[in-house]
Amino acid sequence: MRRVVFLSFVVVSWALVWCTRDKTPLGPVERAGLCPQQEIPWPSIANSPWPMMWADPQCTARGKYPGARLGKVVWGFAPVRMDGECVNVAVAGDCTIYWAARVTGALQLTLFVIGMDGRERARVPLGPKYQDSSSPILLAHGSVLVIGCRDGAFYEYTRDGQVGTPFCLGRSYELTGPGVGLDGTIYLHPREDHLFLAVNPQGQVVWTNTEKAGIRKATGTWLSMSPDGQRLYALVEEVSGPPQLTAFDAQTGVIVWEVPVGWHAASPAVDAYGNVYCVKQGDAGKPVLASFGPDGSLRWESSRPVCPYTNVAIAGDGRVYAPAERGGDLLCFDCEGHLLWSVRPLFGLCSEGALVVDSEGVVYFAADRSVEAFDRDGRRLFVSEMPGNAWALHAMAIPCPGRLIVVGDAQIWCIE
Repeated sequence: MRRVVFLSFVVVSWALVWCTRDKTPLGPVERAGLCPQQEIPWPSIANSPWPMMWADPQCTARGKYPGARLGKVVWGFAPVRMDGECVNVAVAGDCTIYWAARVTGALQLTLFVIGMDGRERARVPLGPKYQDSSSPILLAHGSVLVIGCRDGAFYEYTRDGQVGTPFCLGRSYELTGPGVGLDGTIYLHPREDHLFLAVNPQGQVVWTNTEKAGIRKATGTWLSMSPDGQRLYALVEEVSGPPQLTAFDAQTGVIVWEVPVGWHAASPAVDAYGNVYCVKQGDAGKPVLASFGPDGSLRWESSRPVCPYTNVAIAGDGRVYAPAERGGDLLCFDCEGHLLWSVRPLFGLCSEGALVVDSEGVVYFAADRSVEAFDRDGRRLFVSEMPGNAWALHAMAIPCPGRLIVVGDAQIWCIE
């Protein structure tokens, strides 16, 4: 009798553990579900709280500090009405905020320099015909790199208020979010020419690859880098056939591997172990979250459909946050694909919004007019509705302890 009870206990326990998984990882060895992350040194990028669009070249969307806890809007910044979509901010080590936007009536890119008190410190006209997907990048030598003008130019703004002489690629381009190499090489995809290229810090083209049709035109789509800087990852749209996750050799531009994902989605994210996370088409034809190893092998994919338009965020313990389908839950996975928890937001989550996570695992998401925050166990901390002309919130940053910057189409806000 005791033996039967014991065996029943074992079977029930095994079933409970199995049912907590979102889907069985495809790797041959079962490992611990949490994968502690390390900050990856990147000498070409400024050592600052938020030096680029998704916080780092791996697009983890992970901040270095604890973020907002109260949900109170401290200030808003909207000096003029913006024309077209704005981009994310970059934050320097002294918490100075850099934000690029195009002012109504002016065919030029303007870089705004803002203090953490919300006051404008400088307004720098850069170049004509701003391309929407450009965001500032803070470089290690103390300048701000702005990429994405339709004249194909790169502009550098230095801390002393000077704008360096732009270097151009020879013709008009629309440039997606770049990848940044360990040595300062900038990796780009000019959409119009269906190619990938690498440009060194002196403005010289190092290599080109014309094999691919390029990245789909989508908000927030950036190139990602492997932790060792040897691989460049991109979601590539074929001339014919399904979209693919493609790994390029960062030194030569040669394609190392590619896997079909069948879905147009936000930027791929890379963890400290070199695993890549992105959206792919599941067996039922719906978008699911997938994890690929450094060699392109499929590690796992979720059974819960996810929203393809919002980025994923990787926390310091390896947890991966992703939104479910429109009107669905916020999902938290461990790095092996187990679904740790899901929670229903008060507002719709699936949109061209944003997810970021702070140093303590608190996750923030922006959608429509509101920002919502949950702790690492899925408990809601706050819901904050942005005042004024708030709509289409699509980017965030963690600039310093206890603060969160929220970026909309016409304004930015600071929350504590």
